Amino acid sequence: MTMNIKMKNTVNNRTALYALYALEAMMMVVHGLFLIFFACTGVRLMLTVNIFSLLVYAVSFLLIKRMYLTVYTAVVFLEVSIHMFLSVLCLGWGYGFQLYFLVCVPVIFYADYFSVKLGHRHVHGFLLSVASGLLYFVTLVYVRYHEPLYSLDNRIEYVMLAVNSLVVIVFSTVFLGALARTATNTEAKLERQATHDMLTGMSNRNYLIEQLGVLFETEHLKDYWLAILDIDDFKAINDVYGHNCGDYVLKSVAKLIQKNSGGMISCRWGGEEFLLVGHEGVTKGGAKTSHEVLERIRRAVEENDFIYEGTKIKLTITIGMASHTDEQTIDEWINIADMKLYSGKNSGKNRLVV
Repeated sequence: MTMNIKMKNTVNNRTALYALYALEAMMMVVHGLFLIFFACTGVRLMLTVNIFSLLVYAVSFLLIKRMYLTVYTAVVFLEVSIHMFLSVLCLGWGYGFQLYFLVCVPVIFYADYFSVKLGHRHVHGFLLSVASGLLYFVTLVYVRYHEPLYSLDNRIEYVMLAVNSLVVIVFSTVFLGALARTATNTEAKLERQATHDMLTGMSNRNYLIEQLGVLFETEHLKDYWLAILDIDDFKAINDVYGHNCGDYVLKSVAKLIQKNSGGMISCRWGGEEFLLVGHEGVTKGGAKTSHEVLERIRRAVEENDFIYEGTKIKLTITIGMASHTDEQTIDEWINIADMKLYSGKNSGKNRLVV
């Protein structure tokens, strides 16, 4: 299980790095377009600045590779701030270069998130975002009292405003969308971790108690039954073959329970115990009664050959089953099934006690 966790972390780290490289590539494409624009319009100051910017982004690839993420974020922020301020100084407000101060906010928090995801420090996303907002208003005040250094055709101004607006919208959509998807995926993973057993993939105790509570409040439980299934002599398996073998056995038995339970509510109750809740009637597997379902599971485990590292292991399970009565609470219902389970353990194991 430790190996699986490490593999998942490696995948997450690789995804985070690819995301930062994608951000870097997008910034270089945008600055490449700026380079063409400034070269064609003769804005020499910004042509020089833009060449310097492209060199900065070339070096930034190395910062990501060496995992200097805080330095990387600071360098990119400074580059964008200087580049866009000088662009407004040269051409004025009408070309839309000041809009990049606003799109810096989602991009900064995006980089901040992935910095933490990769195991590094926060990159002070809040402070950088505040600074970006202040720079936006500084340029607004500046153009109020100063004329631009270069004067271009109005049609060029209109086209460049449209292009910059489009780029800013695309950046905002991509990075805000990425953060939203990440938040949604993280929430889904946390929810699954809270309701499922990591080893077997089955629902866990908390989830089943919650489902029982829903059933208890919304349905008459007269025809419902509950069973606790316990692997016989499980401690001996761990002692003889090791805990890795024990994990293999738990996962294998969980699969057999799910395969033969006819789609009924099941969970890993704890340790080597599983809990199953069913309703008298036809199931997906064709069994009509609780006895048929539970006997089918018991025989499936008994007849299965569990092969671990070339060694064949035979297993059995003992089951305690209790039908629900109107006077019972959920705890009382479970306790009755548990008592029947231990009765089966004390009378020879590998049996169903009802």
